[in-house]
Amino acid sequence: MVDEKNEGKLLAHLETIASSLERLALFGELEEFYSPDERKQLVAEYRALREADAVAFQGIEAAREEKGEAGLGWEARVQIGVPQETDFFVH
Repeated sequence: MVDEKNEGKLLAHLETIASSLERLALFGELEEFYSPDERKQLVAEYRALREADAVAFQGIEAAREEKGEAGLGWEARVQIGVPQETDFFVH
């Protein structure tokens, strides 16, 4: 689980990686490593994963809003008494 302090940094790094991969694809550099069919498959998988990630993130944000926790950091959630049984690996 990513703590909220580093979440923004992680998302920024992932966006940088994504944009770098897109640039490589645009410039045709990937032709040296993958066949056209492999590239199409990789791009399709990449887009599907990004879409799934966006849907999952929207679900998390919707749950936070529903619980009144939108925009709250961990410390604020602890102070207002949000239950700490949020470790999904425990259950």
